[in-house]
Amino acid sequence: CGKIRIIPALGYLACQLLGGIVAGILTLSLEDMKNDNAPYPGLGKGIHGLQAVVCEALFTTIVVKVMLDADERKLIGEMRHSLPDEGTFFGLGVGMATIGGGIASGEISGAIFNPAVGTGLLAVHGHFERIWIYWAGPVAGAMIASGIWKVTTDWDLALLDMPFNQTRFDVEPCWRLLVPYVVEFMGTFMLCFVFATTRWGAGAGVPLAPLAIGSTKVAVVYMASQSSMAHFNPAVTTAALMCGLFTRESDKSVLGYLMGMMTAIAYIVAQLAASFAAAEVAKFVLGKPGGYPLTNGRYSWVAHLMAEALFSFLLAYVVLITYDSGGSRLLFHESKNRWYMYSLASGFALMAGTVAVGDVSGAALNPAAGTGLPLVAGRWVDLWVYWSGPMAGALLAAAAFSIAQVKSQKNVDLPFYRHGGLHGMEM
Repeated sequence: CGKIRIIPALGYLACQLLGGIVAGILTLSLEDMKNDNAPYPGLGKGIHGLQAVVCEALFTTIVVKVMLDADERKLIGEMRHSLPDEGTFFGLGVGMATIGGGIASGEISGAIFNPAVGTGLLAVHGHFERIWIYWAGPVAGAMIASGIWKVTTDWDLALLDMPFNQTRFDVEPCWRLLVPYVVEFMGTFMLCFVFATTRWGAGAGVPLAPLAIGSTKVAVVYMASQSSMAHFNPAVTTAALMCGLFTRESDKSVLGYLMGMMTAIAYIVAQLAASFAAAEVAKFVLGKPGGYPLTNGRYSWVAHLMAEALFSFLLAYVVLITYDSGGSRLLFHESKNRWYMYSLASGFALMAGTVAVGDVSGAALNPAAGTGLPLVAGRWVDLWVYWSGPMAGALLAAAAFSIAQVKSQKNVDLPFYRHGGLHGMEM
């Protein structure tokens, strides 16, 4: 990315490797005689090197992209607009990406995502044969992240002073129009991949699976920046379409709505393709089909639908209110400021839903995750639940957002305590 010169970069690398080796030396006393609690990364049972490399590469991509995004925010702030403290969300984004990756791939690759750590710990303990894994995976992930960052940063800067709902139209060169779909694919892919590798379904799987899924959502929303609207969910995309967020403010014609609908359909196609791709990659990494949403037979189909609809409503509404402040459209840089705060809200909403209804409906809360993952595993009986429930919740969210938007436009100049109708009361 050209952010650092070769000589300083080599100095950083040397210091990082030295730190990894020193850490390895300090862990020598932790290795027990039976070697069942080894203080160095290891592969899961039956996992070979290439499977581990894929895991390391995928999660390193997220970690590196989040780190590069912090630099992008600084760049935009220097160019024109003041943004919040650069470190406010940077550490949170990196930490959430690492937590999600650690839980999802810890039993597969060891979840290092750092060549210095992998080299230092393995070299000191004499396991040189696996060091290549923790170079090949993270370096590949860093290269992918650098390419994505370069493309999406050019996109972000080109849209700096455009009204938010015009950012997907007035862009040159035309190839940049593919950026939102690529980002939607990548974000949906990572969410579905974590779902599959934690083997989450009807409350089963890795105990910390909800934390992994929610943390990954925070990281990928942060990573998406404003390159796409960070839906990663056909139900959320449908809600945004119903609220007119895919339609240009200056073009409310039939053609304008049709163009918006085509854009939304392209989003959904990218999301569905990502779910199938994630399921296949998880199948390769695990050596068997990964986890998928699974309804609990102890509950009725009504309970399944209500569980999916309720938390899909929450997820969609959290995303929708990001796009509007006081009834007026946000400029790109203004919505970008708020986006990092809503990444946390969106991730924790997904985590809450996964914990609350995971044992009821499987907590797909996403038609993409409820389609690609079970179909690749050979199960299709619950597909209607994972489309009907989330879509119903999304439509309710769109209705609630539209009502709230009209009210905010009427009360935009009133004090907060008077928005609730207390016009004649003294506070």
